[in-house]
Amino acid sequence: MRGLNLLLVVLILGGCGDSAEDIKANQKVEAFKNEIAHKASKEEEAIVDNNESHKEGFMKKIGFETNGSIITLDTNKTKGYIHELGSNLKEKSIQLSKNIQEIDIDINKTKNFVSDMGKKMENIAQDVDTFTRSITQEHNTTH
Repeated sequence: MRGLNLLLVVLILGGCGDSAEDIKANQKVEAFKNEIAHKASKEEEAIVDNNESHKEGFMKKIGFETNGSIITLDTNKTKGYIHELGSNLKEKSIQLSKNIQEIDIDINKTKNFVSDMGKKMENIAQDVDTFTRSITQEHNTTH
């Protein structure tokens, strides 16, 4: 688009008179601009149509349809969609529950590991304390 604008500015500033070549070049530029605008318009329509079809697909899935000024609500489709959604949520909640249980098991393992390590560290500290006391007593008795 910048190239097009730059070309247009150059053409406008480049010639003051309208020769046959200038007129032909201006027509080409206008045709090119119209083609670009048309393509952009088509792309925009495609995007809007895609969004509309997605919305329409969802609305039909839940049983909601429009035809001009007539609105139809199929309660069986709505009920089916809600039931399907409930089943999906139930499956997800079961999976989440399993994941939480696995995490809980891992936390319990970690808790036990930390507790065991704490006891071992306490025993080592007591052994070091006993050892240093015995060295201190030997040192005091030899002097």
